[in-house]
Amino acid sequence: METMIVRLNGFLRAGGLVLAAGMLSVLSSQHLQAEPLTLRAYLSMQVPASGYDATRQAYTGFEVDLINALLDGAPVDLAVSFADAPVWKRSLENIRTGEANFLPLVSYRPERLTFMDYIGVFNTEAAYLVTRAEESIGDLDDIDDLVLGPNFIEIDEAIAWNPEFEKRLQEDPEYRSNFFVKAASDFDRVLDIERLKTDVDYRKKMESEHDLVFVDGRPALMSDAQRISMGRLGGTIVIKEEALVSVKETEAWLAAGGHGKPLKATPIRAFGIPVTYLAASLQTPVEIRQHMKKRYAELRQSGEFDALWAKWYGELDVPGYIPPGEETVRN
Repeated sequence: METMIVRLNGFLRAGGLVLAAGMLSVLSSQHLQAEPLTLRAYLSMQVPASGYDATRQAYTGFEVDLINALLDGAPVDLAVSFADAPVWKRSLENIRTGEANFLPLVSYRPERLTFMDYIGVFNTEAAYLVTRAEESIGDLDDIDDLVLGPNFIEIDEAIAWNPEFEKRLQEDPEYRSNFFVKAASDFDRVLDIERLKTDVDYRKKMESEHDLVFVDGRPALMSDAQRISMGRLGGTIVIKEEALVSVKETEAWLAAGGHGKPLKATPIRAFGIPVTYLAASLQTPVEIRQHMKKRYAELRQSGEFDALWAKWYGELDVPGYIPPGEETVRN
């Protein structure tokens, strides 16, 4: 599902139109002299300040507000549609081809300059390791000291990896063996959903191998926090907000009778603080990208960016402005 917001001469005129994926918008000639330029913005939906308001039939959150603010006063009439981002590799490919125009939470890589433009800092993602509280793992000041065992730590494929960490993963197979990357698309590929409904033995096998739980009769992956608490996973590397939520939700789950152990969230200073950006496809008209960069600077200088941040993130530190390519690898 997508929602579309139409802007005429840069001002918000209509919103909350719900479109099925791939459906073309039909705009009344009574309101428009010409059809507006349609742009698609992907939303991460993985940060706490993102969501969908079923009553208004519209996406909400920091991402939506920021993109709308950046497009205020755009030089052309626009129709902006918002949609959940697909898996990370597909999201990047769609930015490359121009199927999507905007993508948040993108880390800087020089090779990505061939197909995307970095509009401005979106967030600074402090990396945290979530493990059982009883684990003796320290704060991993030096990644050279990390020897945990095969597939001990899970990393979400969409997290912003620091260049130093990514380089080490590529160059050191033994070090790389400590980790495995979770891709959301893997779940659907390994399961025969229809067979789960009728084959008891197959269902038990899949429950054991893939940590399945069933919600209203439908298969779903057990949360990473529960898997760690129960000893089925060593740990997971996530951004700070997700780490703190995992610890808190596990406390509530254990208090309600869950079988496992408490968790802890440890900052991983060896990875530095990855900076993520709002990126735009190079297929997006250059005048739109230039306008958004200008607006981004205005929002930072006026304090409007800080106000949007406070609205959705409360007391979390506002990310500083760091030009693409000038990130600090280590703290």
